[in-house]
Amino acid sequence: MRSLLDIRLSRLSMAALAVLSIAATVFILTGGPGRSNAQLAALAALRQRPVTVTQSAPPTPPPAAAPTSTAVSAGGGGADSSAGGGGADAPAANDAGSSTPAASESGGGSDTSTTTTTTTTSSTTSATSSLPKVRHVFEIILSTPNYAAVFGHGSAAGYLRSLESKGTLLSGYESLGEGELADELALVGGQAPNADTRTGCTTFTEFPQGVAAKANGTVPGNGCVYPEAVLTLGDQVSASGHAWKAYIDGLGKATCAHPNSGAVDDTALTGTDPGYDTRHNPFIYFHSLLDLGDCSTDDVDLSHLGSALDAKSRTATFSYIAPGACADATVVAGPSPNGDASTTTTTTATTTTTAASSTTATTAASSPTSSTTTTSTTTSGTTPAPSATTTACPADAPVGIAAQDAFLKSWVPRILSSAAYRADGVLIIAFAGDAANNPGRPTRTGALVISRYARAHHTISTTYGPYSLLHSVEDVLGYAALAHARSSPSFAAKVLGPN
Repeated sequence: MRSLLDIRLSRLSMAALAVLSIAATVFILTGGPGRSNAQLAALAALRQRPVTVTQSAPPTPPPAAAPTSTAVSAGGGGADSSAGGGGADAPAANDAGSSTPAASESGGGSDTSTTTTTTTTSSTTSATSSLPKVRHVFEIILSTPNYAAVFGHGSAAGYLRSLESKGTLLSGYESLGEGELADELALVGGQAPNADTRTGCTTFTEFPQGVAAKANGTVPGNGCVYPEAVLTLGDQVSASGHAWKAYIDGLGKATCAHPNSGAVDDTALTGTDPGYDTRHNPFIYFHSLLDLGDCSTDDVDLSHLGSALDAKSRTATFSYIAPGACADATVVAGPSPNGDASTTTTTTATTTTTAASSTTATTAASSPTSSTTTTSTTTSGTTPAPSATTTACPADAPVGIAAQDAFLKSWVPRILSSAAYRADGVLIIAFAGDAANNPGRPTRTGALVISRYARAHHTISTTYGPYSLLHSVEDVLGYAALAHARSSPSFAAKVLGPN
């Protein structure tokens, strides 16, 4: 009898342990309590990631067996070759930004690998299984009117050019051609531009109530602040039990500073510095981060980055780094009204048809429900036109691309010398595009990947964009691709895989 009782108790103990284990797993993957049913469903869908298999093309034609689905390799038939010191000026897509794949680099062999994607969860070897165990990704997002302005000979970005010898240059990287904010929303959430986001969200506009994401994770219609079920890379990092941080220059003492719903975006926000630009902070446009506290704790001023780099244990798994308004490619210098500082003019796309409407304005960055009502104007239509936001910058300080280069020179050495980067880190410097020059057309801007896992002094001219950048970071960190990143090629294996 005692033996039977012991067996029964043993089985009950095992069952209890199994239940506790499942509950703990769900708690970790979902980020704990507080998430809505829609968010839990979205997170569950993310865990059903496809298995991707990469194999070299055989010397003879393969049998006519049809795979589940086939996607063209990220190589796009292009070849890779060492940049040889002048890799920044290797031929690629034109500066206007063609959406067609860039030509192969000279001197390289053809890329004959193919990629087969299937939704099975079998133990097939994944393409991402060959990637190094990266634990820290640093992403610096800047802007430029075109590739030549930052990577061309004679550009004001001399320090950036000196970094090319340290990593792999993506000379075919291009913007969406819909403005900086549209690029940034794409690279953290995979969402496509709409009439509001392509104009820079001059009003902090909510999506219509009840709008739901499509099967591919994208949200239809217009709006700036995405519904809570729409997830971001930040949500993915949190759901995996790790930390993410956005370090945004100009946030000052505030965290996650944003206008109230419906308020005009170009309004001074309490606690922020004059150079804070909401359009450099894409995380404030997602309710999944605003409503659950992630943004209020993880979206902070750039000044916090230094202490985070001092110790590996304090360095986030994903760090998003952006400068203030003075370090923007569209900024031009000029005298300020009081004559003691430079005036920066940041150009964002707006629309031509103007209609009066009632909106909500605020000078506080806190509760989205506390507001005062005022009257302003909103825009409609589809034709972009320039609109200026004026910010005072320190006298005699560089602005525009020169300021961006100074920003890089200040922070990149600190990142590269940090324990987290040296242990298992990747630094990505990417450029959003200015839609004022070629509205609606992708513009070649370039990106640079630096890591001990990446080939130094190397150039890849394959065409990539913000969705590919998101997909690549997700591959590196082991997450399923979000929204449009799902159908965009990742460059992770090509840049960080075995060479």
